[in-house]
Amino acid sequence: MAILDEIKEQQKKAAEMSLKGKLDYFWYYYKIPFLIAVVVIIFGSFLIKDMLAANREAVLQVAVLNSEATAPEPVFQSELESFYAIDPDKQVITIDSSYRIDIEAADQMTVASSQKIIAMVQVKELDIMIAPADIMDYYASNDFFTDLSAMFPTELIARLADQNLLYYAKTSEGKEIPIAIDLSGSEKFKDSGLYSSVTPYLAVPVSAPHQDNIIKLLSFLQMDESSLINN
Repeated sequence: MAILDEIKEQQKKAAEMSLKGKLDYFWYYYKIPFLIAVVVIIFGSFLIKDMLAANREAVLQVAVLNSEATAPEPVFQSELESFYAIDPDKQVITIDSSYRIDIEAADQMTVASSQKIIAMVQVKELDIMIAPADIMDYYASNDFFTDLSAMFPTELIARLADQNLLYYAKTSEGKEIPIAIDLSGSEKFKDSGLYSSVTPYLAVPVSAPHQDNIIKLLSFLQMDESSLINN
């Protein structure tokens, strides 16, 4: 009975308080449970978001190395998704610019980035790598990239070559092949904000799973009158 009387007494006091007094009263007695509830809600929302993202179909997965930005500009990402006409609830285009590689030093970030890239290629979850020339040379020497002349239509390769947009590198056997495309002339790619002081190149890992969508990306990046690919 004493407990019930105490509850009634506290309720009576609260009823007589001003709004500020009620808020102070609530915060004093319920601060810890309230904070716990907030933490649970936030954690739950992130967990649900991650679960939903994991269940979406990957349309295109891009690794951006040594970028000068932490993420592409939102407008660029939005336009890219619109170009592919994806359903955001069911499909996803990932552009991950968190990779940092220093080919002269095996620091912690370099090791972690390299391991992640290798793992993604092994499980066929990486379609495109975008990086400066020195990074391209390093990976090409380990037979990491597809020979673009064997992947793209002959006429497309010819047009890329005529405009000096192909980047050649040597394989582990010393054979020089076209492994990347120079993106410095793409105004659309410049809109991404990913690079500003170095020339970025686009290459295709040997196990890339979405080759049709890779060619479609080239169309998106060259959408002016000098487009290399006709939509």
